[in-house]
Amino acid sequence: MPVDSLTVFRIRQALWPSALVQSTWSFTKVLVADDIRKIAELLGLGSSSRPPPPLEQILARNPQLFRGPIPTKDGPPVQPQTIGDATKAITGANGPDKSALTGKSSEEIDMAGAKQALAFQAHLTDAMKAFKKKFAQTFKPAPNYPPRGSILISGLVEIDSPRAWLVFDVRAAWDPKTKTFDARSMSIQMRRMQLKKQGPIGRL
Repeated sequence: MPVDSLTVFRIRQALWPSALVQSTWSFTKVLVADDIRKIAELLGLGSSSRPPPPLEQILARNPQLFRGPIPTKDGPPVQPQTIGDATKAITGANGPDKSALTGKSSEEIDMAGAKQALAFQAHLTDAMKAFKKKFAQTFKPAPNYPPRGSILISGLVEIDSPRAWLVFDVRAAWDPKTKTFDARSMSIQMRRMQLKKQGPIGRL
């Protein structure tokens, strides 16, 4: 039975998702390479190229971890007081907000979960960038095919505007049945633009 060419293209993309497979492979390679690098650093086989952030930057990014003023380079050192220490001083070692199984307060548990979520998100950042880049390079959207029996016309079209000359690459399909150009499949790309009034070379 006759099938529309657009339907054939979409079925082919669904049965052979080459763009998705290549993007997933790029995601996996970056993720595995990052894991291997971290394991090598833990074993002492490699060194991290990223220096640790200074203490002021850590305190500025995570103000909820500490209480009191942030120490500066010129000022006297201040002993930070964590939320867990403050909670322990108020409620005691066996307070009501301590977990019976872990011995940690609910704030410490929530803080640990937030740290794990942020670490997992940072671990996937480079891999997701590689996935998106490869997907943008390989994915081809379904084209708008012209009606059957149309005549494809391509050429250059120049437009004379009051301020510049514009040159476009135009591809359009002429439908003999309706005696009109098919607007859905028309492609227009600008090739050149030349201003009518140009200043001297080197003038800003």
